Amino acid sequence: MPRVRIGIILLLWLGPALLPAPPENHVSRKARAHRLETPPVPDGLVNEPVWQQITPLTDFVQQEPDEGQPATERTEVRIGYDDRFLYLGIICHDSEPLHIVSTQARRDAPLEDTDSILILLDTFNDDQNAFVFGTTPSGMEYDGQVSKAGQGRGDLRTPSQRSSTGGGSGDGGGSRRSPSQRGGASAFNLNWDGVWWVQSWITGRGWEAEMVIPLKTLRYNPGSGRTWGLNVTRNLRRRNEQSFWAPVSRAFTFNQVELAGGLEGRDLKVQRTLKVIP
Repeated sequence: MPRVRIGIILLLWLGPALLPAPPENHVSRKARAHRLETPPVPDGLVNEPVWQQITPLTDFVQQEPDEGQPATERTEVRIGYDDRFLYLGIICHDSEPLHIVSTQARRDAPLEDTDSILILLDTFNDDQNAFVFGTTPSGMEYDGQVSKAGQGRGDLRTPSQRSSTGGGSGDGGGSRRSPSQRGGASAFNLNWDGVWWVQSWITGRGWEAEMVIPLKTLRYNPGSGRTWGLNVTRNLRRRNEQSFWAPVSRAFTFNQVELAGGLEGRDLKVQRTLKVIP
């Protein structure tokens, strides 16, 4: 009996150390936001000349089904800003646009069963907290807040294991532990609804979207030379493919803020918000 007790104590003490840490050779990708003199018209079509002047985020890497392999379809994300808004132009290229899956329209609905894209913004670059914004080919609005570094390494099962066994630590009992799960610990708050806008369309080259996020919706340190954490993930439903701009292994989730890349190039002013509640 004493040996069993000692073993349990050692397991509890060493447990966190036994969990896999982010890979030491992980190289954070860098992106740059461009100041826009003339903002785009947010009609959901990324075809205006202003977008062509911005170098897009590309070269997404699969997490599922072939971890580490290039994504099978090209994804382009362009980021611009002015004194009031952050603008995102998204093109999800698809060689078979007639087979794009779009099943959700309700705000904050689960995103596993539809083509979708998610943007993570760690505006203080603290590897702990972040805002998440997402959409689908139907223009659904999806948003939430990450805290506690996305619950860290609380669930190390692969997506297929999570799907077959149900929810685990911090996933609220859902079929997969992902940003689209409601409930559970406070690592992801899906009840947060920010003020922002999105428009999406299915086109001949796939599906595309434009997001407009008021800077007042975000919290950040003003000034120039500051870096935000940034990651983007795309779900290609008919192929069960999940790809990331800043690669994330199967041992971790999109909410793993410390694995995000970096967003540079912004010179932002203080945004003051006044709310009156009668």
